[in-house]
Amino acid sequence: MGYVVLRAAVGALLNPAYNGPDESGHVEYVRTLIESGGRNITGVEARQPATYYVLAAVPWQLTAGQPDVARLFWTRLVSALAGAATLALTWQAARVCWPERRVLAALAAVALLAPGHFFLLASVSNDPPAAALASLGVLAAVRLWVDTRPAPRWWLVWAAACLAAVATKPTTLPVALGTGVALGFRARRELWRHAWVRVAAVGLLLVVVGTQLALLAVEPTGSAPSAVAQFWPRALVRAPVAYVARGGLAESFRTWWYAYDYLVRWPRVLDVVLGLAAMAVTLVTVYGLVLRGPLRLPPWSGRAPAGERAGVPAVLWFAALAQALFVLGRFGFGDVLKIEMGGAAQAKVFFPALAPLALLFAAGVSAAGRSVGVADRWTAVGAFGFLLVLDVASLALTTWQHYRWWAAGT
Repeated sequence: MGYVVLRAAVGALLNPAYNGPDESGHVEYVRTLIESGGRNITGVEARQPATYYVLAAVPWQLTAGQPDVARLFWTRLVSALAGAATLALTWQAARVCWPERRVLAALAAVALLAPGHFFLLASVSNDPPAAALASLGVLAAVRLWVDTRPAPRWWLVWAAACLAAVATKPTTLPVALGTGVALGFRARRELWRHAWVRVAAVGLLLVVVGTQLALLAVEPTGSAPSAVAQFWPRALVRAPVAYVARGGLAESFRTWWYAYDYLVRWPRVLDVVLGLAAMAVTLVTVYGLVLRGPLRLPPWSGRAPAGERAGVPAVLWFAALAQALFVLGRFGFGDVLKIEMGGAAQAKVFFPALAPLALLFAAGVSAAGRSVGVADRWTAVGAFGFLLVLDVASLALTTWQHYRWWAAGT
């Protein structure tokens, strides 16, 4: 955690003012919140909940009178601390999933050391706190998944974390719904015995169908919900092709692994080399997950046996796939309506699912390494070394180019 905070703090010092993702909009929200008490919020982030900005307003207000650069640095540290919390929660979730294999927790933590993550942690943004709260929800969901009779407090932690995450940034809703659906699916037999559950399920279905039909009767230009109701089937069908063909996949991939600063032009050779290296790691992860075979659900009573718990809890897949479908859906709407979705193709849209994605990375890389006789500890060392080289290369290039622009400007 100390390394994450230190590296994010270095990035906060080196990253030019307002260069983070939508950082100027986030800062404007903080300023307006302080000046008007939240009555005159405008700009690109105006629709965001005020939860994060109330927190970010504290360091911004405490540094009143200092230059904006200094105020930005201290406010960016909120994101750095949130990133450390995400790492700690991810590590703990891995310990719950695989208590007999401690190194897998280190592998999951290493996955969060990607340059794209550090760039966001060095920015004024509501994404890192939202991701931390979503990670707490994932940890609680994993606890609920592992034990069929978990302590009641974990239900409260899961519900509170999901609500707080959505109240911080609505894009965390897919992860919350994904874990909820997984837990409901796991307990479906017990739940379905209760008459009120069956009535509630039928009622919910009628509400969903009725809302869809009502929105279809409204012109799609009349409101955003009516547009969603009109175009979501076409958007989902076109989304996968559009996400690849229009560069969304490439943008998300490069942003996460190394090319996070969109103002920096990468040399072609270096771009290809780092891109191929990152692609190799991604394919190794996928290969390892395939090696694990079909998902195995835990038993309905008692604790899952050690051998079975060495697998990947299905709740992680539900959370990760729900967020991926959300990304595709947003991009699909952009393609159907011929509009820019304002960052739908960026890697940060995946950030609410950082914890489940990191655990899937750990499981996949570990399985691939073991298939060729490499112990988990050496796999973890290799993954850390790869991400460290990637981080140094990307940070060096971006810092050098920004320095050259600053020197030219003076």
